[in-house]
Amino acid sequence: MRIIATLALLITSSFVFSQTGTVQGRIQDMNDNEPLAGVRIYSKVDGAKKMTSFDGKYALELKEGEQYIYVSYVGYAEDSVRVNLQANTVTTVDFKLREKMLHTTTAMTESSDKGTIWK
Repeated sequence: MRIIATLALLITSSFVFSQTGTVQGRIQDMNDNEPLAGVRIYSKVDGAKKMTSFDGKYALELKEGEQYIYVSYVGYAEDSVRVNLQANTVTTVDFKLREKMLHTTTAMTESSDKGTIWK
C-alpha cells in the first residue's frame, strides 16, 4: 500500500511542477536589426526575469496561461506582448525595439557684477 501511495505522490507532484511553458526569442534594434545584448525581459505576474545574451537571445520559463512579457533597455522604448502559454511547450516571441527620443533642455547663464542673468 505504501508503494502505491508513494507512486501516486510522485506522479501528482511531477504533474503539478510541470505546468510551465517557455517563451524564447531574439531582441533586435528596429533600425539596423542588430541584436541587443543585456535587454531586460520580465513578467509582472510570475516575477520571472532574464537578460538577453550577447546575440540578443533569451528564454524565460513561466506558468502556463495568459502572460504579459515586458522588455526594457536603456535608450529604447519599452515594449510588451501578451502570450498564452501551454504547459511543456515553447513559444517564440521576437522583439524589435525602437530608440527612444531623449529631450534635453539647455540653460545658458551670464555673470556680471550685478548678478546672474538667465537667458
